[in-house]
Amino acid sequence: MPTTSYPDMRRVANEERSLSSRRDVGTAGSGGKIRAVANRIRYRDRLTRLGLHFLFVALFAIIGGSLRGFNLLLLLAGLLVSVVIVQWRCAHASIRRVSVTRRPIAGGHVGEAIEVGYLVKNRSRFIPAAFVQIEEALVPADGDDDEDQYTIHAAIGTVDSEQTGLTGAECRFQNRGVFRIGPTIASTTFPFALTVSERVVMNSQQSLFVYPRLLTLRGRWQRLLPPRPGGDGDRSTSGTSYQGDFYGLRPWQSGDHIRHIHWRTTARIGEPAVRQFEQRHQHRICCVVDGPAMETDATDNFEDLLSLAATLIVELGQAGIPTSLLVSDGLTTFTSQDSLHYSKGSDNHRLLERLAIAEPIVPGQSDRSNRSDRLMRAISAVGSQLARQDLVIVSHRRLKDVMRLHSKAGGRQATAAAATMPDWHQLARGGRLSWLCIESPEVQRYVDFQDPTKNRRGQPKGGRLH
Repeated sequence: MPTTSYPDMRRVANEERSLSSRRDVGTAGSGGKIRAVANRIRYRDRLTRLGLHFLFVALFAIIGGSLRGFNLLLLLAGLLVSVVIVQWRCAHASIRRVSVTRRPIAGGHVGEAIEVGYLVKNRSRFIPAAFVQIEEALVPADGDDDEDQYTIHAAIGTVDSEQTGLTGAECRFQNRGVFRIGPTIASTTFPFALTVSERVVMNSQQSLFVYPRLLTLRGRWQRLLPPRPGGDGDRSTSGTSYQGDFYGLRPWQSGDHIRHIHWRTTARIGEPAVRQFEQRHQHRICCVVDGPAMETDATDNFEDLLSLAATLIVELGQAGIPTSLLVSDGLTTFTSQDSLHYSKGSDNHRLLERLAIAEPIVPGQSDRSNRSDRLMRAISAVGSQLARQDLVIVSHRRLKDVMRLHSKAGGRQATAAAATMPDWHQLARGGRLSWLCIESPEVQRYVDFQDPTKNRRGQPKGGRLH
């Protein structure tokens, strides 16, 4: 349901001024000048059902009074028509003095509440604005405007003169993808609900990214990641890659070297504890998604892959670990410029947006040999950029199956790919590779894949957004 609130007006006014100070800027022309884009606003007025009833009664009174010569009926008809005119003038003047600004919307995940907020400003000096309703269309970017259209509704009761009110609605999405919001339509039927006056901001469209749903990770799920050099203790088998200064202790994890166990703390708490060391070299992780082909794997596998990748990206971002993303799917171009996406500090929205638009491999996009080896082709295209990154590959296949498939490939394509392909066995021995098969018992142990929302892309949600 749309929610209406009355927050601190001082805070809302400051936020409104910051939004109004921003200018919508268009693209630069050949001369390099930037042109400001003004809001295109249209006003519309129409009768409500109650207004039509009023006019029908007035018409009946006019006809009856004219035929019978009853001045009282004619007086009643004039009164009814005057009420409709007063309603139209009041509503039209009220909506022209109201401006509605949509607050910036951050993307959200499937199943989570995404708040769409609006700032409603009343520019009138004396008359308050009442019963302002806001309506916006919500359409999938790749859907049909008529079949897959939803509507966002919000309302606010009263906005005093020269004040700004805040209202909004909460939306929960069952589909990932990109949605278009807009145009923004503000309307009012005050005071008699006989007419509707609308203010339509034509160029207020905005894209909303809905990311894959987040999974529930169980305790010690960090064992699914490659060992962090230094920062989380030395988990290499040789124990020769220690770099950094000691600064704390943590519970023991599988793969930690025995030389870093703190025996006094272990004896005191009854569980193995490992020394942690301050990082001297920044740790980077590249999450690689191995998208399945639609003709060979169920769509559920593809959605689980994206959900696991999104969950890992969010967790790594919260931990402050620089992360990159490589997706092998139906949209992959196999070029080093477009395939690899990087996070900016703790901002990982670009990576999540790539997961939101991911598509499975559709039969007919390429020949069968290329389609079966798309993961290797995607990695070989950015092989030089992955030299200093640890790999977390999320796949529906096992590593040995992929290696067997790659070894069978021949010809110039396999030879060229081998030149830039990382050494899987060397990465695994050095603790720089984690191959996460979503069907393996190890992944199932630490990740809960239960999906009550039935995450899909391109399928309309049952029910209405609220």
